[in-house]
Amino acid sequence: MADPREEEIKKALQEEQNKKRPTGVTIICVLGFLISIFSLIGGIMLLGIGTLIGGASFSANLGNTTISANTGGLGILFSLFAIIPLISGIIGFIAFYLLMKMKKTGFFIVIILGLISIVMGIISSVMNNIISIVIWGVIIGYLLMKRKIFS
Repeated sequence: MADPREEEIKKALQEEQNKKRPTGVTIICVLGFLISIFSLIGGIMLLGIGTLIGGASFSANLGNTTISANTGGLGILFSLFAIIPLISGIIGFIAFYLLMKMKKTGFFIVIILGLISIVMGIISSVMNNIISIVIWGVIIGYLLMKRKIFS
């Protein structure tokens, strides 16, 4: 008759072997950490640009007229845009760490981050294409209206 403790040990070892991290998951985690690092660097750079722009003001003398502009609002806008990559980088680090530890929460967070990235990529692509179509449409329309002045 087999010892019950021996069977428990075998069962625990079998569960441990089943939880070994596949190489593909390790590669995904390393790439995810790199993406998170770049996201954080981008967010920090946007914060820096926002700070630099926020404190700048420009003035130009045109004869008797002086034109001045304060860029404080633009600096705030850059700083607000910096929040998105900073948060995504932090969440990415947490998610890929949990994924590397083979936790289900990491799995679900990475899946959600991936779906959000896909949707944002589609929206960005569509918006870029629409903007490109409008710009080229205006250029072609204008040139066609002025075609008689070209020799």
